Amino acid sequence: MIKMRKSLRSTLKIAWLTLAWALVFPLLAQASAKDGEAEVYEGKTATIYLGTPYQNTLRKSKVISYAWYSESDSYVTVTSSTQNYARIKGIRATSSCKVYFKCSYSLDGYYRTMDFYYEVKVLASSISVTRISLSHSTANLTEGNTLQLTASVYPTNATNRSVSWLSSDASVASVTPYGLVTARTAGTATITCRAADGSGCYDVCRITVEAGTQELVISDEAGLTEIPPVANIRYERLFYAGWNSVCLPFAINTDLLGLRDAQIAVVDDEDKIGSERYVSYRLVERVEAGTACLVYVPSDQVCKIALEGVKLVSKPVRRVRCWERSRNQPLEMAVTSWLRTGNRSP
Repeated sequence: MIKMRKSLRSTLKIAWLTLAWALVFPLLAQASAKDGEAEVYEGKTATIYLGTPYQNTLRKSKVISYAWYSESDSYVTVTSSTQNYARIKGIRATSSCKVYFKCSYSLDGYYRTMDFYYEVKVLASSISVTRISLSHSTANLTEGNTLQLTASVYPTNATNRSVSWLSSDASVASVTPYGLVTARTAGTATITCRAADGSGCYDVCRITVEAGTQELVISDEAGLTEIPPVANIRYERLFYAGWNSVCLPFAINTDLLGLRDAQIAVVDDEDKIGSERYVSYRLVERVEAGTACLVYVPSDQVCKIALEGVKLVSKPVRRVRCWERSRNQPLEMAVTSWLRTGNRSP
């Protein structure tokens, strides 16, 4: 009798537990548990595995049914599966798409279930450029000079990181397919660097080209007709023994001339007596640009001057033609152009 009561009690306990599970399970089934995360590229496949403890449980159980499915086939699809894993395929890029695993099985005579989900991130198979940054936003160049521009493309893992280069005015500043800018003529131009992947990203550099310094050569062979405001000067002239007339578009002094025992004089006054004209002059150490002067050397000598970026005057200060008798030596100074060959006394 006592044994029968104990057996009845055990049977009732099992019945109550079974009934309780049947009532609670529908509630638990409404909330899946997260079992893992995964990533897959658009158009590619990946495998999601059921957690090892759960695989071990199913291995010891009798599986009644199981299913793997995606919450949205627009982003992820399940292509094949077993009770232990699912093969998935990325359809469209998204930060999150859940893939569910639901299973019912019996273990030790009890009906049980599993309900999990996996957070899947679908990565774009083609990563677009989002930003381009140039090494210079503005630059000033002199005619003939070059500038190498470099482009930083973001993100660094963009699928196509190629760029194209274009100048708004190639006659002012041209650019190579590798970003090398060459200043052509004075003016302004905009260099545009654009992403080649069609994302529309670009950056620009505004180039200002300034006129280059002209190379100006002055010699005995020819005079000058046009004088730039600034130039690199190369001056070469033979000075004869005695007095030589000089008028240059830049300032000179005895040190600059570099002539042995040279003297520089400027005319103070001019007078005419009969058919002759006479001048009075004084010795100086320096004469300003465009000022007519006399340079004395005791012997024939060659003067060579090289100056960089010298400011010049466009017109002589004055023009003089005169004669002077000094120490019984006739003197002639003729300044009718920027450069005339020095006159040797007879």
